[in-house]
Amino acid sequence: MHALKMTYHVQCFMCAACKSPIRNQAFYMEEGEPYCERDYEKMFGTKCHGCDFKIDAGDRFLEALGYSWHDTCFVCAVSHSPDSPGPLSPSPLSTLVSTCLSRSLSLARCLSLSL
Repeated sequence: MHALKMTYHVQCFMCAACKSPIRNQAFYMEEGEPYCERDYEKMFGTKCHGCDFKIDAGDRFLEALGYSWHDTCFVCAVSHSPDSPGPLSPSPLSTLVSTCLSRSLSLARCLSLSL
């Protein structure tokens, strides 16, 4: 078989991680080494923190709060809206749009005063 401008025995062209022959399957290169699709995704792929599915090339995504997210998965924890009406404010437990954070804090103050 021919791959990477070289000729290999079919059984000799193998994944750098699992050592399985790649044969006529898709493979990916990382640091000059071939990887089967499964191992490449496991070792180098990016998953969305919201849905836990992989972020494919060409997907719209963003990086926030130390994670990668599909653009539709990064939503306010209060309003569940992906359309941010203002800047984002990370809280210890979740992501809140700043207007929702203000509303949540006001609600929490009201509840604590009524107790």
